[in-house]
Amino acid sequence: MTGFCSWSGGKDSCLSLHKALELGFDVKYLVNMVNKERKIGHGTPPEYVERQASSLGLELVQREVTWESYEDEYDNVLSELPVEYGVFGDMELAEHRDWVVSFCRKHDVEPVLPLWQKDPVDLYRYFVERFKAIIVKVDPDYVGGDWLGRRLSIRFLDYLLENDVHPMGENGEYHTFVVDGPNFQREIDVRVRGEDVDGSSGKISLNLS
Repeated sequence: MTGFCSWSGGKDSCLSLHKALELGFDVKYLVNMVNKERKIGHGTPPEYVERQASSLGLELVQREVTWESYEDEYDNVLSELPVEYGVFGDMELAEHRDWVVSFCRKHDVEPVLPLWQKDPVDLYRYFVERFKAIIVKVDPDYVGGDWLGRRLSIRFLDYLLENDVHPMGENGEYHTFVVDGPNFQREIDVRVRGEDVDGSSGKISLNLS
């Protein structure tokens, strides 16, 4: 059986891939949806995700979408790929899981959610012991902008817990980009040009070049 992993480039998708591979799933594709205005997902430039896929030795299926076309384009991707299951990084949000299950059922694909309802502190600690990731986006209502560009660490976990922020940023409090870890053949070099502020949400992102 062959599968895909829904891929953002961040810690959740990376950890779900890692867990799925450990469980024996044969993942061959990373499916990544991108948006010119960087409004979807982590806003990571497409070429950075390409470097991750290359380092992991997996085939990248990347599509440019809008919020309105997201599901239709995902439909097209799954119609084209010879896959029997899909790996997703959802942990706690029932509405996300319900969408994944419904979407996969429509395509006769088995949903695999290796992080679902696992303890978020345990997941965070497991991740930072094995992977390197930098913080690329924060919601300043929850996480200070001075954390941008810094590596995930136990110190950051302490900060999150002290401020009652979800350890894995499950509600969009922060986002990451993974640069190295198990199955990576080489570390991803990250170059920062500055910071961008979203005028509608107020979220602050690293501008990667």
